[in-house]
Amino acid sequence: MRMSFFDKVKQSAAEAARLAQMTLEVTKLQTQISSREKEVERKQLLAGQAALDAYKAGDLKAAERVVAAQSASILALQKEVQRLQSRILSLKNEKLCPCGSHLPQHALFCSRCGHKFTGGASALPGEGGRDPL
Repeated sequence: MRMSFFDKVKQSAAEAARLAQMTLEVTKLQTQISSREKEVERKQLLAGQAALDAYKAGDLKAAERVVAAQSASILALQKEVQRLQSRILSLKNEKLCPCGSHLPQHALFCSRCGHKFTGGASALPGEGGRDPL
């Protein structure tokens, strides 16, 4: 059965709307990632400043509480960034190779490094496999 011209136009318009919505969602997620990454940098600076101040004072133990609190917060933010990155991959119907390449979800091998995918999902960098280059 052949599609009419108007059916094709409607289908194309629906696909364009879907792609626009996906692009909007990806942009929002990327903005959230950027915000989390800036917060990580700020917390790293706070921890580093506390350690430096304690070193100058000759009492590194004094920085321990601040460094521990900032470190715990940094780890939580990094986990959130990974979750957001995973959501972007899902929206784009992609998966991430351990080498860092983005591939179609159905890919069996990475075209960059040759990694063979077994099972469905791939790990984000740092979640197993080797680290990105």
